[in-house]
Amino acid sequence: MNNYKVYALVSSHEPNNFRYIGITKQSLNTRLYKHLYVSKFLKTHKDCWIQKHIKLGNNILMILIETVFTEECAKEREKYYIKHYKEIGQKLTNATDGGDGLNNPTEETLRKLRGRIPHNKGKKHSMEARIKMSQAGKGRKFSKEHKQKIRESNLNKQFSEEHKNNLSNAKLKYHNERKMNGIDNWNKGRKSSLETRKKLSNINLGKKMSEESKLKMRESARKNSEERKLKGIPHPNKGKKRSEETKLKLSIAGKNRKLTEEHKRKIRESHIGKKHTKETIEKIKLTKRNKLPRNRLENILFG
Repeated sequence: MNNYKVYALVSSHEPNNFRYIGITKQSLNTRLYKHLYVSKFLKTHKDCWIQKHIKLGNNILMILIETVFTEECAKEREKYYIKHYKEIGQKLTNATDGGDGLNNPTEETLRKLRGRIPHNKGKKHSMEARIKMSQAGKGRKFSKEHKQKIRESNLNKQFSEEHKNNLSNAKLKYHNERKMNGIDNWNKGRKSSLETRKKLSNINLGKKMSEESKLKMRESARKNSEERKLKGIPHPNKGKKRSEETKLKLSIAGKNRKLTEEHKRKIRESHIGKKHTKETIEKIKLTKRNKLPRNRLENILFG
């Protein structure tokens, strides 16, 4: 886990004159680059000081004052050093007394940044750059703290309808391009390991969908069914047959499964008024006649 750093900004012209005190969890080089970049667009006291010395041909340097382990401690030490250096006569450019947080820009800063076009907007990475980024990210493992922060940042996040449509259209365009070029889906033919399947199973055990989610799924299935009928497209599972091994697994999974009274009632209601065609009745009879005893089926499949 990275430590928090308390640092000072100075000019190479006056290396002993601290002009800004800050805290960061990033490397000092990365944080210094951000200070230099942002100073091109903002007009705060600190940014004007940075640009002034750059124009004079001086270098902006970053000096490490102290390293601590927690964010709370870093904020306290930032407050301490800002107060200390002001008392001894250093002309700091800090707009506050410190402890504002690692990423807590003021309203003035946000207002100035709004509407500014990012420097990389519209640019596309080359295939070579993308391959390098892909290789650099392989095998990278996030800490539990990092995972928790990602989870919390995504909780209750809601996309606008326009955003959802854009994502849907982009995904559709991507799949159409792959089909036109004869490229299979990236996960076609891949099989999850038993360990992965067990993890997925444990994650979903006991999960219950809200009534709203169920309603959305039913509505989506109904729309898909209507669209297929209009276009004359058969159901994706039509004509497919399960292997005897799959049938047995499904049978075993369903054994001893207890349905709630509400579930039973819904099944009964769904069958009221339903009538099988003669063809379906004949198929059911034929299936029952040809059905192997369970013990023989297990011996055939599993020896």
